[in-house]
Amino acid sequence: QDVTACCIFENFANQSTLMSADRVLKALGAQHAKEEMSKRSFFKPSKQFIKTYLKSFPNDPILQPDVLSNGLTNGAVEQIDLDLLAKGKRAFEQEDYLLAIKYCTEEIESPSSSSHNKALAKLLRASMYIFTSQSTKAKEDLNDIIEDPAVDSKVKVNAHIKVRK
Repeated sequence: QDVTACCIFENFANQSTLMSADRVLKALGAQHAKEEMSKRSFFKPSKQFIKTYLKSFPNDPILQPDVLSNGLTNGAVEQIDLDLLAKGKRAFEQEDYLLAIKYCTEEIESPSSSSHNKALAKLLRASMYIFTSQSTKAKEDLNDIIEDPAVDSKVKVNAHIKVRK
């Protein structure tokens, strides 16, 4: 307020006062933006953003129609009959990203889940984390995939690409 008042009193003629005001307002704006962003829990990105994002990964194994096709193609199979990873994919297709995260987490934590399914679940969950503005968690999942020597190379390549974006 003081710097702005100085600018007004000087009829915005003093260049150093204007630069000081600009510097203070930028810092204050950044501080307020950071505070507001930390209060936001999650926002749903637009369909166009998601469509564009997914198109940038044409070989993503989790998005291939043959992967997890346990009756998902026509939607004829009830959700109860699907494994957790397939339920996660279905929730993603229905744009329920938080539910997709829940199913992927259950798949990852399930002792009966194969290492391949766990890697796919982490890849899907990382995308859901990205869509829900949780980039730190997304990077953790992607790095877990990258560091695991047992993970299929196609899954690992997609994790490498996503972690770099």
